Amino acid sequence: HALHPHHDRCVPNALIKIAEVAQLLLPVYGALHFIPALLFKRKAALRHPLRTLWKALLGTVRSSTFIGVFVFILQSWFCLITNAHNIKSPWMADWIRHLTKSKLFWWFGSSLSGLSLLVEDKHRREELAAYVLPKAGLSAWLHFRDEYMGVKQRRRGAWKSEVALSAVGMGMVMSIYQTNPAALSGFVRRILYQFVGPN
Repeated sequence: HALHPHHDRCVPNALIKIAEVAQLLLPVYGALHFIPALLFKRKAALRHPLRTLWKALLGTVRSSTFIGVFVFILQSWFCLITNAHNIKSPWMADWIRHLTKSKLFWWFGSSLSGLSLLVEDKHRREELAAYVLPKAGLSAWLHFRDEYMGVKQRRRGAWKSEVALSAVGMGMVMSIYQTNPAALSGFVRRILYQFVGPN
């Protein structure tokens, strides 16, 4: 019931999750696609209103579906593991149990969710990667700090690691803005232009 709240079978349930998640995120991505089009591309919107509306609508649907596919891949991975545990063969069940204890196995399953990027618009992929990479670095750093250095979040001074990682993330964005601004979305470029001027 926890894995299949909507349907008894894996595939229909996963497809329902795509639609559910996409519908939930439509207002969020709608704002991200429509507001910049109206604020920063007013002249183009007035000259070609239908084209601007279509591009914003298509971008909203693609971005919302991207998150839905991300959830679909993870849901399918957990379904696969659950079904594999129900295999009748004893040696196969033991092998699967041993495999699921490996961190590499879970890393591989989580990495598959990155295929959802193929749904998103090509020019936004590098922007999303620039956002996700510091987050992955933060997770790796927190794990290393907690497990191997013994510095827990509640200890005094632990917040400095988050500040350092945020600085690295912003440094990556600024570096891209300086060397290859076309890799960033127009919205991000315009915001940076307001704060730091031309590259």
